Amino acid sequence: MAGYNVPATAAERLVDFTAIVEEFKNEYALLTEKQKKVSGHRARKSLLNISKLTRVMRKDVQDVIVSLSEKKEKVIEVKEPVVQTQEPVAEVQA
Repeated sequence: MAGYNVPATAAERLVDFTAIVEEFKNEYALLTEKQKKVSGHRARKSLLNISKLTRVMRKDVQDVIVSLSEKKEKVIEVKEPVVQTQEPVAEVQA
């Protein structure tokens, strides 16, 4: 019995996620409406695959948030104003 392999790219993961959710909906409907026992097993398998996929997707989201924060910090560092000091002007005595 082969396990579920998470797709490599974020776009593939999103497509796979929606497909697995639809699969779960169908199997769950068969289980509850027609009392098909095998559909219960398939629904549980779909939920397990969803959980595996969501763990990876959650990590992806966290990685993007961290990278965006790092980019923002770099931009802030570059845009800090340079403070120039002025030499005191000698007072003119009249």
